Amino acid sequence: MYRYDKELGLVYDTLAFLSVYLGGGMENGPDSIPGDSEYYLALKQNAEHDNIIIPQYLYTFCGAPASGKCSYLLDVILHGIPYSECTLQRVLRDLQNKSYSKTRFTEYAAAQTDRAKIRALRDLEHPAAYEVLNDTALTPNAKADLMYALLRYDEVMTDLCAAIQGVYDTLNRILPEDGAFPFKSDGMMDKLAVIGTGGRDKNAGIVFSISHLNPRHLSYQQCDPVFFLLGCDAGDRLGTEYKYACATPLDFAQAVSTPVKYDIFRAFLEHGSLSAPELMMIVNQSRNSIRYSVSDMVGRGVLVIDRIKGQTHYYKLDKEYIRFIARQLYTISN
Repeated sequence: MYRYDKELGLVYDTLAFLSVYLGGGMENGPDSIPGDSEYYLALKQNAEHDNIIIPQYLYTFCGAPASGKCSYLLDVILHGIPYSECTLQRVLRDLQNKSYSKTRFTEYAAAQTDRAKIRALRDLEHPAAYEVLNDTALTPNAKADLMYALLRYDEVMTDLCAAIQGVYDTLNRILPEDGAFPFKSDGMMDKLAVIGTGGRDKNAGIVFSISHLNPRHLSYQQCDPVFFLLGCDAGDRLGTEYKYACATPLDFAQAVSTPVKYDIFRAFLEHGSLSAPELMMIVNQSRNSIRYSVSDMVGRGVLVIDRIKGQTHYYKLDKEYIRFIARQLYTISN
């Protein structure tokens, strides 16, 4: 049983837009929010047409830190609020709760520097507050903006919440009514259930929401039902996650269970990327034996296609899969 929830993705995309608009967002790896995508540019044009005021100094909250992690606003969504409770009203309420949000913001800022003492900035009357701020790894401009935000926190939060509300309203107006189109099939829902329960229950209840600004995003929270936040083009990541959720140490053992397969596994450990003809020479086996063994190892997830050159397929070990199996073995042994 599954249900589409528009609100979580809508709130996430609102904060993602602000993060990109003010020069931040997530720009590395699969969680990339492209600032030149058609959807982002359309939202930007509509927001400007609606005269939404987004002061530049808000980048203290919206911009991504140098570490490449997500912005503070996106961190609020991804780690601060349960997906099942994530609404615009909840986000605005938490941000306007000064004792909560100011503490959380300074702790987030501390996590992005090499000086945990920045937590002293919760209390600007603390005699060491300015000295602590000056002794952080933040740039001079970032220090000034952070101090401004903390000194005038109520005013800044009013401006921030107004910007969030404005972008949310614009996004809600232009968002397609049916944003769930990539994930409607029962087969896809079965995969989500397996991923969300670690392979335990393909009949688990699923609630999912869609991000259009972060097309390859994939995150979920294991509750009842399981809540998913999915990028609108996250199908390949879902396939990978599904493979891992279904994998067991027994699968890996069977994938290297014969002397030929074990020799092939060791060859990939040593050489990285190999084709079938190269494997024939290295492990001294027939073409049919190599073809059968490689096909089985691909089917069990140990090998993946690295590249194709002409008619020749090159393979490599799926190191993430192997690390996943290793973690399972470690958990079992402890």
